Amino acid sequence: MILSILELNKEKKRILFYTIFCIIFASTYEIFSHGVLSIFMITCFIFPLILLLEISVITKRKISINNLSHNIFKSSILTFTIYFIIKGVLEIYGTTNSLIIIYPILGLILLILSIITYFKRS
Repeated sequence: MILSILELNKEKKRILFYTIFCIIFASTYEIFSHGVLSIFMITCFIFPLILLLEISVITKRKISINNLSHNIFKSSILTFTIYFIIKGVLEIYGTTNSLIIIYPILGLILLILSIITYFKRS
């Protein structure tokens, strides 16, 4: 099924909300972190911004994209965003965790899968 322009415009508003939420969350967390900063926490808003840019390009150029590849791409962006937030929290807290390596690996797998499904179904 092809995404319509109306669905994408609704999605733009929702993703803009998520981007603003990430900025506010990271700023608030940095304020209460007693001066400890994390580059991961500061830049966690970039991934929803990338998704917003992708949707803007789709709507402006009227590119047809199927639901499957778009949903997998959104899952990839969400995985990277969650990774950056968790990594930022752990850095601010002053600890590490070896299990969060799963997030960037899963994000890359989902990104590659979304590209494959886009070209396969187009």
